[in-house]
Amino acid sequence: MASLLKPTRSVRKPALAGMLLVLGMVGACTSDLTDAPETPGVPTPPVGEPPVTPPSSPEPPTAAICSGVSVPAGSSIQNAVNAAAQGATLCLGAGTYQNQTVSPKAGQQFVGARGAAGERLSVLDGGGTVPSAFVGSVANVRIEGLVIRNYFGGSGGGVPTTTPGMAIENYGSTGWQIVDNEIANNTGAGLRIANSSTTRRNFIHHNGWLGATCGGSQGTNAVVDSNEVSYNNTRGIDPNWGAGGIKCVIVGGLVFPGNFVHHNH
Repeated sequence: MASLLKPTRSVRKPALAGMLLVLGMVGACTSDLTDAPETPGVPTPPVGEPPVTPPSSPEPPTAAICSGVSVPAGSSIQNAVNAAAQGATLCLGAGTYQNQTVSPKAGQQFVGARGAAGERLSVLDGGGTVPSAFVGSVANVRIEGLVIRNYFGGSGGGVPTTTPGMAIENYGSTGWQIVDNEIANNTGAGLRIANSSTTRRNFIHHNGWLGATCGGSQGTNAVVDSNEVSYNNTRGIDPNWGAGGIKCVIVGGLVFPGNFVHHNH
Protein backbone atom coordinates (compact mmCIF):
# COMPACT_ATOMS: atom_id res chain seq x y z
CA MET A 1 0.00 0.00 0.00
CA ALA A 2 1.41 3.35 -1.00
CA SER A 3 1.79 5.97 1.68
CA LEU A 4 0.23 9.41 1.82
CA LEU A 5 2.05 11.91 -0.39
CA LYS A 6 4.01 14.41 1.68
CA PRO A 7 5.66 17.22 -0.28
CA THR A 8 9.31 17.57 0.51
CA ARG A 9 11.85 20.21 -0.26
CA SER A 10 14.66 19.06 -2.48
CA VAL A 11 18.06 20.46 -3.28
CA ARG A 12 19.06 20.67 -6.91
CA LYS A 13 22.50 19.43 -7.89
CA PRO A 14 24.11 19.76 -11.32
CA ALA A 15 24.73 16.03 -11.62
CA LEU A 16 24.73 12.88 -9.59
CA ALA A 17 27.84 10.85 -10.34
CA GLY A 18 28.18 7.14 -9.70
CA MET A 19 24.78 7.12 -8.08
CA LEU A 20 22.15 4.62 -7.15
CA LEU A 21 18.71 6.17 -7.55
CA VAL A 22 15.48 4.43 -6.68
CA LEU A 23 12.34 6.60 -6.72
CA GLY A 24 8.85 5.46 -5.96
CA MET A 25 9.84 1.84 -5.45
CA VAL A 26 7.53 1.74 -2.43
CA GLY A 27 5.39 4.58 -1.15
CA ALA A 28 5.40 8.13 -2.45
CA CYS A 29 8.01 10.77 -2.97
CA THR A 30 8.49 13.97 -4.90
CA SER A 31 11.26 16.36 -5.79
CA ASP A 32 11.11 20.09 -6.42
CA LEU A 33 7.36 20.34 -6.81
CA THR A 34 7.41 23.81 -8.35
CA ASP A 35 8.74 22.38 -11.64
CA ALA A 36 6.17 19.61 -12.08
CA PRO A 37 5.05 18.42 -15.55
CA GLU A 38 2.63 20.45 -17.56
CA THR A 39 -0.91 19.60 -16.41
CA PRO A 40 -0.83 15.86 -17.20
CA GLY A 41 -3.72 15.12 -14.84
CA VAL A 42 -3.74 12.90 -11.80
CA PRO A 43 -5.61 9.57 -11.84
CA THR A 44 -8.06 8.67 -9.09
CA PRO A 45 -6.25 7.04 -6.15
CA PRO A 46 -7.12 3.46 -5.18
CA VAL A 47 -9.95 2.95 -2.73
CA GLY A 48 -8.91 3.87 0.80
CA GLU A 49 -6.14 6.27 -0.25
CA PRO A 50 -6.41 10.06 -0.05
CA PRO A 51 -6.65 12.15 -3.22
CA VAL A 52 -3.47 13.63 -4.60
CA THR A 53 -3.22 17.35 -5.24
CA PRO A 54 -0.71 17.95 -8.05
CA PRO A 55 1.71 20.84 -7.80
CA SER A 56 1.00 24.02 -9.71
CA SER A 57 2.31 23.92 -13.27
CA PRO A 58 2.54 26.03 -16.42
CA GLU A 59 -0.21 26.07 -19.03
CA PRO A 60 -0.35 22.98 -21.26
CA PRO A 61 1.17 23.23 -24.74
CA THR A 62 -1.09 24.72 -27.38
CA ALA A 63 -1.84 23.12 -30.71
CA ALA A 64 1.19 23.30 -33.00
CA ILE A 65 1.62 22.67 -36.69
CA CYS A 66 4.09 19.88 -37.45
CA SER A 67 6.15 20.45 -40.57
CA GLY A 68 7.37 17.24 -42.16
CA VAL A 69 6.20 13.91 -43.57
CA SER A 70 2.50 13.33 -42.92
CA VAL A 71 1.67 9.88 -41.53
CA PRO A 72 -2.13 9.44 -41.40
CA ALA A 73 -3.63 7.55 -38.46
CA GLY A 74 -3.94 3.83 -39.13
CA SER A 75 -1.17 3.77 -41.74
CA SER A 76 2.22 2.12 -41.23
CA ILE A 77 4.64 4.38 -39.38
CA GLN A 78 7.50 2.01 -40.26
CA ASN A 79 6.79 2.36 -43.99
CA ALA A 80 7.01 6.13 -43.57
CA VAL A 81 10.29 5.72 -41.65
CA ASN A 82 11.76 3.55 -44.38
CA ALA A 83 10.81 6.05 -47.09
CA ALA A 84 12.14 9.07 -45.19
CA ALA A 85 15.72 10.20 -44.75
CA GLN A 86 17.72 10.29 -41.55
CA GLY A 87 16.80 13.38 -39.55
CA ALA A 88 13.32 13.63 -41.08
CA THR A 89 10.31 14.80 -39.06
CA LEU A 90 7.29 12.51 -39.21
CA CYS A 91 3.98 14.17 -38.33
CA LEU A 92 1.53 11.63 -36.92
CA GLY A 93 -2.18 12.22 -37.43
CA ALA A 94 -5.01 12.30 -34.93
CA GLY A 95 -6.20 8.75 -34.24
CA THR A 96 -4.83 5.31 -33.36
CA TYR A 97 -1.91 3.36 -34.77
CA GLN A 98 -2.74 -0.16 -33.69
CA ASN A 99 -0.18 -2.91 -32.94
CA GLN A 100 2.78 -1.08 -34.46
CA THR A 101 6.47 -1.15 -33.61
CA VAL A 102 8.76 1.53 -35.03
CA SER A 103 12.50 1.23 -35.65
CA PRO A 104 13.63 4.80 -36.38
CA LYS A 105 16.54 6.05 -38.44
CA ALA A 106 19.08 8.31 -36.76
CA GLY A 107 17.82 11.79 -36.00
CA GLN A 108 14.22 11.17 -36.97
CA GLN A 109 11.48 12.96 -35.03
CA PHE A 110 7.98 11.64 -34.33
CA VAL A 111 5.54 14.42 -33.46
CA GLY A 112 1.93 13.80 -32.46
CA ALA A 113 -1.15 15.81 -33.40
CA ARG A 114 -2.62 18.21 -30.84
CA GLY A 115 -6.08 19.41 -29.98
CA ALA A 116 -6.97 23.05 -29.52
CA ALA A 117 -6.08 22.87 -25.82
CA GLY A 118 -2.85 20.98 -26.45
CA GLU A 119 -4.24 17.50 -25.75
CA ARG A 120 -2.42 14.57 -27.33
CA LEU A 121 -4.39 13.05 -30.21
CA SER A 122 -1.95 10.52 -31.74
CA VAL A 123 -2.10 7.10 -30.04
CA LEU A 124 0.18 4.10 -30.44
CA ASP A 125 -1.68 1.11 -28.97
CA GLY A 126 0.04 -2.25 -28.60
CA GLY A 127 -3.20 -4.13 -28.08
CA GLY A 128 -1.73 -6.04 -25.15
CA THR A 129 0.38 -8.23 -27.45
CA VAL A 130 3.07 -6.13 -29.16
CA PRO A 131 6.24 -5.77 -27.00
CA SER A 132 7.39 -2.22 -27.85
CA ALA A 133 6.28 0.95 -29.61
CA PHE A 134 9.79 2.17 -30.44
CA VAL A 135 12.94 0.03 -30.68
CA GLY A 136 16.43 1.02 -31.76
CA SER A 137 20.00 1.92 -30.92
CA VAL A 138 20.44 4.78 -33.40
CA ALA A 139 21.23 8.28 -32.11
CA ASN A 140 19.20 11.45 -31.56
CA VAL A 141 15.62 10.26 -32.05
CA ARG A 142 12.84 12.54 -30.74
CA ILE A 143 9.40 11.29 -29.65
CA GLU A 144 6.99 14.09 -28.76
CA GLY A 145 3.33 14.49 -27.94
CA LEU A 146 2.19 10.86 -28.28
CA VAL A 147 0.06 8.51 -26.21
CA ILE A 148 1.86 5.15 -25.94
CA ARG A 149 -0.23 2.48 -24.28
CA ASN A 150 -1.05 -1.22 -23.93
CA TYR A 151 2.31 -2.67 -24.98
CA PHE A 152 3.14 -6.10 -23.62
CA GLY A 153 6.19 -6.46 -21.39
CA GLY A 154 5.33 -9.63 -19.54
CA SER A 155 2.75 -10.81 -17.04
CA GLY A 156 2.50 -12.01 -13.46
CA GLY A 157 3.70 -10.60 -10.16
CA GLY A 158 6.25 -11.60 -7.54
CA VAL A 159 9.75 -12.20 -8.91
CA PRO A 160 9.77 -12.37 -12.73
CA THR A 161 11.60 -15.23 -14.38
CA THR A 162 12.59 -12.94 -17.27
CA THR A 163 13.25 -9.20 -17.29
CA PRO A 164 10.07 -7.37 -18.34
CA GLY A 165 10.05 -5.47 -21.63
CA MET A 166 9.70 -1.75 -22.30
CA ALA A 167 7.33 0.30 -24.43
CA ILE A 168 10.26 2.48 -25.53
CA GLU A 169 13.35 0.28 -25.78
CA ASN A 170 16.44 2.18 -26.91
CA TYR A 171 19.26 0.13 -25.41
CA GLY A 172 22.65 1.23 -26.72
CA SER A 173 21.41 4.54 -28.12
CA THR A 174 22.44 8.11 -27.32
CA GLY A 175 20.69 11.44 -27.42
CA TRP A 176 17.05 10.35 -27.52
CA GLN A 177 14.51 12.98 -26.52
CA ILE A 178 11.27 11.71 -24.99
CA VAL A 179 9.18 14.84 -24.51
CA ASP A 180 5.60 15.47 -23.38
CA ASN A 181 4.14 12.00 -23.96
CA GLU A 182 1.65 9.94 -22.00
CA ILE A 183 3.11 6.47 -21.45
CA ALA A 184 0.60 4.28 -19.67
CA ASN A 185 -0.88 0.84 -19.12
CA ASN A 186 2.04 -1.07 -20.58
CA THR A 187 2.74 -4.32 -18.75
CA GLY A 188 6.52 -3.82 -18.57
CA ALA A 189 8.35 -0.52 -18.10
CA GLY A 190 7.32 2.69 -19.81
CA LEU A 191 10.79 3.46 -21.16
CA ARG A 192 14.52 3.04 -20.87
CA ILE A 193 16.55 6.17 -20.07
CA ALA A 194 19.42 6.12 -22.58
CA ASN A 195 22.83 7.78 -22.49
CA SER A 196 22.87 11.57 -23.00
CA SER A 197 19.09 11.47 -23.38
CA THR A 198 16.34 13.84 -22.27
CA THR A 199 13.11 12.61 -20.67
CA ARG A 200 10.97 15.68 -20.02
CA ARG A 201 7.34 16.58 -19.16
CA ASN A 202 5.98 13.06 -19.65
CA PHE A 203 3.04 11.54 -17.78
CA ILE A 204 4.16 7.98 -17.01
CA HIS A 205 1.57 5.97 -15.10
CA HIS A 206 -0.04 2.59 -14.45
CA ASN A 207 2.71 0.56 -16.11
CA GLY A 208 3.10 -3.02 -14.96
CA TRP A 209 6.73 -3.00 -13.82
CA LEU A 210 8.40 0.42 -13.72
CA GLY A 211 7.74 3.89 -15.03
CA ALA A 212 11.31 4.15 -16.32
CA THR A 213 14.68 2.53 -15.75
CA CYS A 214 18.38 2.97 -16.39
CA GLY A 215 21.59 1.58 -15.03
CA GLY A 216 24.99 0.14 -15.72
CA SER A 217 26.01 1.37 -19.15
CA GLN A 218 22.65 3.06 -19.82
CA GLY A 219 21.55 6.51 -18.59
CA THR A 220 24.93 8.22 -18.29
CA ASN A 221 24.69 12.03 -18.58
CA ALA A 222 20.91 11.85 -19.02
CA VAL A 223 18.39 14.51 -17.99
CA VAL A 224 15.11 13.37 -16.40
CA ASP A 225 13.15 16.57 -15.92
CA SER A 226 9.62 17.60 -14.87
CA ASN A 227 7.87 14.28 -15.38
CA GLU A 228 4.94 12.88 -13.41
CA VAL A 229 5.51 9.22 -12.56
CA SER A 230 2.67 7.56 -10.67
CA TYR A 231 0.77 4.32 -9.93
CA ASN A 232 3.35 2.06 -11.59
CA ASN A 233 3.95 -1.62 -10.75
CA THR A 234 0.35 -2.63 -11.36
CA ARG A 235 1.53 -6.26 -11.69
CA GLY A 236 2.64 -6.41 -8.07
CA ILE A 237 6.24 -7.32 -8.85
CA ASP A 238 8.39 -7.71 -5.73
CA PRO A 239 9.95 -4.26 -5.10
CA ASN A 240 12.98 -5.94 -3.54
CA TRP A 241 13.63 -7.42 -6.96
CA GLY A 242 13.06 -3.97 -8.50
CA ALA A 243 9.74 -2.34 -9.37
CA GLY A 244 7.80 0.89 -8.89
CA GLY A 245 8.44 4.42 -10.17
CA ILE A 246 11.96 4.96 -11.53
CA LYS A 247 14.99 2.78 -10.92
CA CYS A 248 18.50 3.86 -11.93
CA VAL A 249 21.52 2.01 -10.55
CA ILE A 250 25.18 3.05 -10.75
CA VAL A 251 24.69 5.89 -13.25
CA GLY A 252 27.11 8.77 -13.72
CA GLY A 253 26.07 12.33 -14.55
CA LEU A 254 22.31 11.80 -14.23
CA VAL A 255 20.39 15.05 -13.63
CA PHE A 256 16.95 14.68 -12.03
CA PRO A 257 15.15 18.01 -11.35
CA GLY A 258 11.48 18.81 -10.90
CA ASN A 259 9.85 15.38 -11.07
CA PHE A 260 6.57 14.50 -9.31
CA VAL A 261 6.86 10.85 -8.27
CA HIS A 262 4.02 9.42 -6.22
CA HIS A 263 1.85 6.39 -5.44
CA ASN A 264 4.11 3.81 -7.06
CA HIS A 265 4.06 0.33 -5.56
